[in-house]
Amino acid sequence: MHLTGGVHNVGGGSTGHGRVYPFQFRAQKIPGGAGTCQSPLEERIFRALVRNRAVVSFEIRPLRIPYRLGQQVYYFTPTLLVHYDDGRKVLVEVKARQTESDPASQAKFHAAAEYAAAHDMAFEVWTGPAPAPATGLHGAAGQFSNEAVASLQDQATRQDLQARAREAWLHRQERERRSLAFWSILVFLVGPIVLGLWVYLTR
Repeated sequence: MHLTGGVHNVGGGSTGHGRVYPFQFRAQKIPGGAGTCQSPLEERIFRALVRNRAVVSFEIRPLRIPYRLGQQVYYFTPTLLVHYDDGRKVLVEVKARQTESDPASQAKFHAAAEYAAAHDMAFEVWTGPAPAPATGLHGAAGQFSNEAVASLQDQATRQDLQARAREAWLHRQERERRSLAFWSILVFLVGPIVLGLWVYLTR
């Protein structure tokens, strides 16, 4: 697997009004049922992952990766490990765009990209509402592509709309079925009485 990565812009979305961070974000897609959410950006992303049908599960801060900065060895904990229904696994760092290109972040990204490549994963950086440059690993050139991709939230929103439209259609179908059943029963019960009365009056 090639060492690849990218900066992916995640569009805006709703979060809890007046939310105090960190808090325990609860969802069935999280192993154990909950994980710590540390910022409004993380909350938007977590909610998008919950709604995204292509996402089977996502682990919050699942592992620690050693990285070197100067002569010191530190440990980096990526924000997410996302499991998709097509078998893909994506290691994700959620990062404020103003901190992506600093040396410490780049050292972390380099280590995460190497770890992901060695474990048959992809590594991506997901940022806030505006794209930002970053450097890192891309083949031998040492450059991350700079992509403004808000597809995660967009896909989840489309799926929400499709699901709501289907629910509304099913609700209409159920109402029509119940209405038809009601009138069928009414005709079955009242029909013979009306017919008998008509026969009696016309004799």
